[in-house]
Amino acid sequence: MALVAVGMGGGLAAADPGNETNGTVANERADQLEGETNETSDPLAGYSDRAEFVDETMILSDWEYTGGQFVLEFENSGLSRPVTLEPRQEMSEGTQRITWYEEMVPRGGGTVTVPADKVSGEAALRISTADSRSEQRAIQISTGTTEDNPFQYFGGESGLFAGVGLSIAMSGGAAGFVLWRENDGVVRA
Repeated sequence: MALVAVGMGGGLAAADPGNETNGTVANERADQLEGETNETSDPLAGYSDRAEFVDETMILSDWEYTGGQFVLEFENSGLSRPVTLEPRQEMSEGTQRITWYEEMVPRGGGTVTVPADKVSGEAALRISTADSRSEQRAIQISTGTTEDNPFQYFGGESGLFAGVGLSIAMSGGAAGFVLWRENDGVVRA
């Protein structure tokens, strides 16, 4: 009961017209928070839709996969430092060797090219720096599966199966109509 009274008392005090902090401070704070939110809501605004932070000072601003390699555009507001790049590799049971590359990204940024083979129809690359690894994180980019869909000419899987289903239904309906019209059975074939 005491908690309810305290909660109600605070609400009554805030609603008191003589209370100086009622509307002014609350509205100023709301305006301040709204301004902060608008300014920091998208720190990657102005970059491509593929942009991503690698760490606090390095941004992967854009990338493309062409000719068996990734071409990466970095912006670096910190000192020149290496970025570690690990292409996706074929996995199998047992111990394997993996490869990775370290490329220097100068202050201000630059372009880095990394060879990467397609595995199961897609190429992928993991990107990290010493700072991002100390935070136990990295980013990964991927082309996605680029193999052709064999059913694409039939409207995909749903179009193919809808066509097969419609064909079966139509032939079943035609057979039913013939049997219905021929009351005495088939007289002549």
